[in-house]
Amino acid sequence: MIGTSAYDRIARAGLEACAEALFPVNDIGAPDYRDTVLVARTVRYLQVLPRTQRRLITLLFAFFELAAPILSLSFHRFSGLPVARREALVRRLRKSRVLPFRILGDAVKATLTMMYMSHPLPLAYVGEKGECLSGRARTHAAPIASPRSIPPPDSGKEEAP
Repeated sequence: MIGTSAYDRIARAGLEACAEALFPVNDIGAPDYRDTVLVARTVRYLQVLPRTQRRLITLLFAFFELAAPILSLSFHRFSGLPVARREALVRRLRKSRVLPFRILGDAVKATLTMMYMSHPLPLAYVGEKGECLSGRARTHAAPIASPRSIPPPDSGKEEAP
């Protein structure tokens, strides 16, 4: 992802396609992959990683880009598929009964979620919306303790009887 080789271009196309599929433009007001500058920040993150880890994550995105014709039974690379099909493919991989596919789906989701949530916009959006619980679950959820209601830790001294 640092250079301009064919491999780097393929991995970057996979990264952009994954980012768009997992954090698409939406109507609900949540920040999308463009608002959070997800691709550029991920590339910068990869630049500071040690070479071994950088190669693994770069390979992950290159795999998504090049394996899409086999995984989705189409003649298009991952970046050439419509956003809905890309999203469905990642979801299908994450639910797969084949462990390596499930690991790949979870790895791309985890990597991009880490980068997405490290931006202030998604954090502000989640904070605005409250507990991230909806509908019936919100009414049955246990109340969240405020920091003031949590007793201080024991000082280690026992009181004399």
